[in-house]
Amino acid sequence: MSQALSWLGAKRITSWMDDSNEAQLGRDNFDMIRDAVLEDHAWRFADKRLILSAPLTDDWGANLFVLPVEVIRAYRCFTAANGRNFERLEWQRQGEYISTVGTVDTVYCQATVRIENPNKWTPAFTQAFAARLAADLAIPITKSRQLQADLWSIYQAKLAAASATDASQGTSERTDSVELTNIRWR
Repeated sequence: MSQALSWLGAKRITSWMDDSNEAQLGRDNFDMIRDAVLEDHAWRFADKRLILSAPLTDDWGANLFVLPVEVIRAYRCFTAANGRNFERLEWQRQGEYISTVGTVDTVYCQATVRIENPNKWTPAFTQAFAARLAADLAIPITKSRQLQADLWSIYQAKLAAASATDASQGTSERTDSVELTNIRWR
């Protein structure tokens, strides 16, 4: 929060409970903006593997698997073919559910979850978050649309850099050429 306020040229706060306008705006926006930045990328530090089972069925015959409340973004879902080999699954997120069609009893899902403790964030994510917070607070604090636009550009650059650093921490996912061919013909 202090970094975002310093980029705005605003006075710094000493506590979230300050009576200042800056502290109030920070309290009002912090959680929502944190979740938005978490949603912008499949962050490795916020990655969680889930096993979803016991589906409900909606009125259209789709299976609905309940997602835990801390899930910000589901980005990959599979069904187990034979224990170790996973097969891609046609799915979509519908509110608090993963919806699938056909006979599926269990869904293996990779998701980005809410990480509330800033000490668990990566330094690059923290920079991107501070830039997004500053951009979103620019108008209420400085009344400057130009500063907001400039900070939004900084956020986009910091998000791209943080995403690239984060994505390079592990083996790249292999995509078989048949998957690309199948997508083309859908």
